[in-house]
Amino acid sequence: MDLYLGTDDGLAVFEGQQEEWRPRYVRLRGSRITAVAAAGQRVWAGTPDGLWRSRDGGATWSPSNEGLSVRHLRALAVHSGLLLAGAEPAAVFVSRDDGETWAKAPDVARLRDAHGWSLPYSPAAGCVRDFVGAGERLYAAAEVGGVLCSDDAGGAWRLLGGGCHADVHALAWHAAHPARIYAATGGGRYRSLDAGRHWELVGEGYTRAVWIDPDRPEIVLAGPARYVGAMGRIERSSDAGDTWSLASDGLQVPMNAMIESLSSAGLHVLALTSEGALYTARRGVWMWHPLSLGLPPVRAVVVGR
Repeated sequence: MDLYLGTDDGLAVFEGQQEEWRPRYVRLRGSRITAVAAAGQRVWAGTPDGLWRSRDGGATWSPSNEGLSVRHLRALAVHSGLLLAGAEPAAVFVSRDDGETWAKAPDVARLRDAHGWSLPYSPAAGCVRDFVGAGERLYAAAEVGGVLCSDDAGGAWRLLGGGCHADVHALAWHAAHPARIYAATGGGRYRSLDAGRHWELVGEGYTRAVWIDPDRPEIVLAGPARYVGAMGRIERSSDAGDTWSLASDGLQVPMNAMIESLSSAGLHVLALTSEGALYTARRGVWMWHPLSLGLPPVRAVVVGR
């Protein structure tokens, strides 16, 4: 496996597995990497100033910004041959040629302006932080805006209602249960069982991270906190979100920071904190260990093959 880590000073590439990662190289020094996506040897790195693209696993890079009218990128994702980019102020861009050119989805800007999206830490009008889905049906997380949905592979987007908190940071979805969606929000963990038409609160606490076990989709992790960026923990549900228990062994709880993202890495999970630190735990054991790689604070994590 390859591990791509976007940091405050470049993108680091490691190879290995589980808890043994060997450094390959660090590229894009001087750039703050805010989003990463990978598919085979193709890798994309988003920054506050635009997009970089690699075709050789991160060894060499070139800018790729044609059509990106908003350059501050907050999310990148590969879905069914599409490359999606989420931006700040809130915008969605779609590329059908591996990031060579980009098309802006006009609906997102219209929704942003009509509903007055905003960010508490920036003058920008909201941002798009995450994408999930497959095929024609895609979902996007808008902070502070809500959950967006596209039924045509990213061309047109609509804002879902149904009671989900508007401050949406991350989404989780599994192909085995396509109507079940989880949203990590500023008002807690929300779950929809009907493809986003209705939502229910299933866990308290300001939350930025939610994850579904790829092999056992009834197992869900979340990273709630008492305050923004502080006093966080990791919780686990074994019944698709009906009940939750602490899954923070190895962490000092409450943490000084909070969990920003949770990512699959083979039989392990990687947890990224708001301070830019990484922890790893074996799935099903949930004993967390620090992953010390000698890097600047990490802001984005992607595991490739």
